[in-house]
Amino acid sequence: MAKKNIQENELKRLMEIAYQLNKQEKGEGYHIEDVKATAKELGISEDKVNQAYEILEKEKQAKIAHSQALRQRSQNVAIGALVIIFAIFAYFYFNRPTPAFDGKVNITLTSELDKNLPKDKLETVELFHTNQVLCFLNIFDMKNAYKLRWELYESDGKLHERLVLNTPTPQNDIYPAYATFRLNINDKLGTWRFKIFADKKLIGEKSFQVTLGKPDISITHELAKDFPRYPLSVRTEFRKGIDPKVMCHIYWTNLTRKGTTEFNWIDPQGNLFRKVSVNNDPDENGGGYYNFSTLNLIDLKVVGEWRVEVFFDGIKFGEKKFKIL
Repeated sequence: MAKKNIQENELKRLMEIAYQLNKQEKGEGYHIEDVKATAKELGISEDKVNQAYEILEKEKQAKIAHSQALRQRSQNVAIGALVIIFAIFAYFYFNRPTPAFDGKVNITLTSELDKNLPKDKLETVELFHTNQVLCFLNIFDMKNAYKLRWELYESDGKLHERLVLNTPTPQNDIYPAYATFRLNINDKLGTWRFKIFADKKLIGEKSFQVTLGKPDISITHELAKDFPRYPLSVRTEFRKGIDPKVMCHIYWTNLTRKGTTEFNWIDPQGNLFRKVSVNNDPDENGGGYYNFSTLNLIDLKVVGEWRVEVFFDGIKFGEKKFKIL
């Protein structure tokens, strides 16, 4: 065989191949002692072989650690992906749209409940007599949970109050629900309206009238001594020289608003003869309250049919006629 020149950079690879072929032929594994023997033949000290072996072990450990880190990272990515998928599923599941309400609703307005049922049916709310209205619902065929919303609108269309109730999924064919609304004596008069929604769908409306009401207005000559909130008697005729005075008496069964009652005494010719203003100072919790004004007959010269007009904070709510003979 002709001599061949071997480059220095080819020597390492040549020795590696020759060594592997030799081991394959003998059917043996590789041992550190074999490396040391080969290195000795090549003039490499045993210390260098030991150092090389340590470097090799460190490289192997580094590869193992890197492989484990990659595997752990892959597991974390997989777990994170599952968490995200579950979160997305949960979000869309719990936020899935509820089918629109397709049941029926019966609306009753009442002043209060009696054994969880409407005590009466209100078509008119008299602010002198009550300060609340309940909007009671009987809902039929409600198959899902909904957010019920009551909206109460004043006579000018302005929103007075809004109340919300989150319902559970009904267990029965009929689901009752109600909301209580407070009114003030100085609220606007006229036609008010309830609008009821299930989620965003309008499911019912109900209108009612708001008035001041009609307190008891009486014409008398005297108040009952033991019960001054009541007139001693009710009369429509009075005689000069016999009756010293005429009294206009007003009684509210329930009054909560502080204000002014105004009495306008009108003579038979339609002229304002006397104007009297009296302050009202009822208990804030309401209850019975009375007021009155007096027309003296001693020096009165005009006879005929008189009348007295009654106002509350500028709002006329009644009048009474009587005769002076």
